[in-house]
Amino acid sequence: MKDKQDLKDNIRNAAEKVVDVLSVGLSQTTYTNAFIAEIIKRGLKYRFSNKINILYEGVRVGEEEIQLVIDDRIAVEIKSVKTMSVVKDTMEKLKFLSKIAGYEDYTVINFVPVSEGNNAGVQIRMN
Repeated sequence: MKDKQDLKDNIRNAAEKVVDVLSVGLSQTTYTNAFIAEIIKRGLKYRFSNKINILYEGVRVGEEEIQLVIDDRIAVEIKSVKTMSVVKDTMEKLKFLSKIAGYEDYTVINFVPVSEGNNAGVQIRMN
């Protein structure tokens, strides 16, 4: 089992590899599929579309979803949006859901152009 920082670094490197190969401007589905392919190549376990029951005072009142869970420890959401408020809202939701589900950490990976010189990049928000 990798330590948490090694796992987070591996997730970051996988996202950076995807953007190196595909660049930016594609759909969220395309990036999600490419990211899954890359984490499989790296030998990481993943689960897709993880349902989390939401309880209110012991009563199930709904169900939310975490897009990916890596190595049963880190919740991941993939985005391809230009609006930072969407990324921030996703981080807050993922923080809440990760706590409920008992995951060690969470991250949002947003495949959009990053304004660092002329290079396209990936915005990765980790806890």
